[in-house]
Amino acid sequence: MQQSLVKVLTAALATLALTGCGAQQPKAETSSAPSADHQPSAGTSPSASATASPSLPPRQRIPTTGLPSAQFCDAGETYLAKFAGLPRVQPPAGSPEGRGASICAYTAVIGDITVPVATLSSLNLSGASDELANIKRTCDDDSQLGPAATRIDADWAQSRGWSGWTTTIDTSQQAILCTDDHYFSASLSDVPGSTKDDALNTILAAID
Repeated sequence: MQQSLVKVLTAALATLALTGCGAQQPKAETSSAPSADHQPSAGTSPSASATASPSLPPRQRIPTTGLPSAQFCDAGETYLAKFAGLPRVQPPAGSPEGRGASICAYTAVIGDITVPVATLSSLNLSGASDELANIKRTCDDDSQLGPAATRIDADWAQSRGWSGWTTTIDTSQQAILCTDDHYFSASLSDVPGSTKDDALNTILAAID
């Protein structure tokens, strides 16, 4: 992953005063293999087929605008409720929002990275800076990826010109999705029963 991306998301996390509770940021990896099927049950097996495109459970609508929901963090929390021990951490009163960025953190213990923790983030890419352009390329450039990654090739993404990938790094399930002018990421670390498709579906639950 581009170092600039790490700096942007780290700065956004700092604005929420949640030092230490953020999950590992997605690492650059490569694969042209399509995503695994998502199973709506909380008992989803990590060994789900890696040859089929991700499918959405009937209760979850396919996003159309690619914009963050007005209830971005709430929507992520609703999806993650299927996993025990992932309450949303509320930022201290008066905490400033990062410019063009939203970060949601879900964990039972602030600052303890040994307990289950999830993060969900959104970054507006509509600016003209080189930094934002580099972040956008992390979604589209296969040279940024590695063998553990699965390119998102589902019709709902390709038909809209969206791109991204999912991956598992150690005990962290991660997903990246770039829409027309937004970058979304989600990470579930040390969350029992979670898969990389849960990371993707956390994003999908939080965008319109």
